[in-house]
Amino acid sequence: MTNDAHPFTLEIGLAFRPVGYCTWEIRKHGQLIQRSDRSHRTAARAKADGLAAMERLVRDA
Repeated sequence: MTNDAHPFTLEIGLAFRPVGYCTWEIRKHGQLIQRSDRSHRTAARAKADGLAAMERLVRDA
């Protein structure tokens, strides 16, 4: 059984460059839909930017 109410997930991870920065990825049912094109200084900033991108995806769908 799938959870169709929440098909999107936001994953925050460490960037390769620069060291110590974070990036985000949005997945729909496990499949990569979108990822950040820039690194963020903190995980909180990456999460905020990722949530804004996710809201745009849901709104435009």
